[in-house]
Amino acid sequence: MTQSVRKTLSIKKTHIADPADGARFDHEYSADNLGEAESWEQKEVLLDRIDVLLPCRIFQVTYKVAEQGGLSLTSEFLLRLLYAVEDGMDDERIAQFFGFNQRELAFVVNEVLNWDYAIREEGRLRLTKVGRGLFSTGSGTPHILTVEKRTNGFGFDSISLCGQEVRRLDPFMLSLPALEEKKQSVVANPSEHIRQEAFRRSFAGFDSARRTGVSVAQQHLYSVDSVTAEKRFLAAVPVRVIAQGGDSANIQVDLSDWHTGHELEDREAVVNTITALVDGIVVQKTAHDEWAYRQLLAMAPTFLQRYKRRDGLALDRYHRHALQVAAEPRADRPTVPLLGTIFTPANMERLAAALKYGTRVLGKAISQHEAMVSALAQAQSGELNQDYMQGVPAAPQWPRQVFWLTPSKHWGQTRALPIALDLIRQALEQADVDSLEDWETIAVRPQGDRATSRPPMWVRNAFSKTMNLPLQEMPSSSLEILYVPNLVAAALVHAPISPSTGALRGFPVPLGFLSFDPEVVAQAGRYFASVA
Repeated sequence: MTQSVRKTLSIKKTHIADPADGARFDHEYSADNLGEAESWEQKEVLLDRIDVLLPCRIFQVTYKVAEQGGLSLTSEFLLRLLYAVEDGMDDERIAQFFGFNQRELAFVVNEVLNWDYAIREEGRLRLTKVGRGLFSTGSGTPHILTVEKRTNGFGFDSISLCGQEVRRLDPFMLSLPALEEKKQSVVANPSEHIRQEAFRRSFAGFDSARRTGVSVAQQHLYSVDSVTAEKRFLAAVPVRVIAQGGDSANIQVDLSDWHTGHELEDREAVVNTITALVDGIVVQKTAHDEWAYRQLLAMAPTFLQRYKRRDGLALDRYHRHALQVAAEPRADRPTVPLLGTIFTPANMERLAAALKYGTRVLGKAISQHEAMVSALAQAQSGELNQDYMQGVPAAPQWPRQVFWLTPSKHWGQTRALPIALDLIRQALEQADVDSLEDWETIAVRPQGDRATSRPPMWVRNAFSKTMNLPLQEMPSSSLEILYVPNLVAAALVHAPISPSTGALRGFPVPLGFLSFDPEVVAQAGRYFASVA
């Protein structure tokens, strides 16, 4: 199912207007651009992004670094002069040649003597064998090296034994799944392999001088003397899952956010391990998926009206619509299609936009309710009794909770999950909500057996609370609903979609919508009535 991709993949952002959509579109969605757009079957879609942990180890390395140009410029020119005059020169002629006084002459001469590049013989300064060897290139310029011994700790991953930067991970990232180390390492003796080969291969990335731009062209690794294994650590590898045509049967793995080019080729063992992991994220299409698609219709009946059939959602047509239309939420377009998880960069931007518009709509509704109550109070001479208020609609409230119905096992396995939760809270803070001290984020899962009901560790770390819905209320484990009361809702079904093959098994393609329409948000809230 999944191809092992060892090259950088690019996501082309093509915006196409659906001719069947009666809504107004910005210029980027206009029909004028249809001729330039790529065929929807060829369009690459970012379905998901996940983070996996790569097991690594720090190795203490003792090595030597050689740097060209270790002498002063005047000493270098003195060596050139002595190289041109084979019989050498006395101090007086050298001083005359350079215009040195006695103190300057003594400094330059002592420098080349101390490095054993020159020697005094019979009152003349001549090059030694070592000094003459500096001109072995025949260029007339001395190839001068200074060798410095260093000992530092360096990280290498435990699968490909390539260099890996050591970075501190927060508790959420540390709770993500780690790749399994092979029972036998790529080599019998990792320390020896690093000494003989791996450190040299990774030195350009390790060397601080190279990374800061100092002596980049001059400095190089002279020798690796000893390597000792020390403590283990974990590194996060960002993984992008791409589908051509948004098709479960055309999945590719993109690691370009981690490494590219030859650096990725050197890590072929890691690439293959991650590719196998993505291969394992496959699901079987079930009748419960059809139930989940019908819930999309129930939550957004007006938006999905043209994709409704007697037996449910016209899946292929809506999938093609979501693939073609890259619409952003706006005041006259409160509901937009989603293809790919909420955690993709494009969908995170849509969530931010929906939150912005949603807070405006809710803030306006709260102000209107306050104005209505004030007007009624004035009409009643400033007093509103309880019986009179029973006919007044309840005041809309700013949300104090977020409910997120979580689907498949790998869901939320990304650093974008806590970022999305923070995004929601920040939207309320920017709307000047009085207090968020009692703010709760609640992860909800369908009630199943003990193994499936309990969310994975990273979900428990991201949310302040976890709860379960009875199976009679939520029979599907493929439905995802994000519900921010009175503000925003998103719903997606994670199930195989393969227009090209019709396969019933494959990588789950998240398909649904995002909305700040109050009616759609209210419909999404019905699913959380028993846990709210």
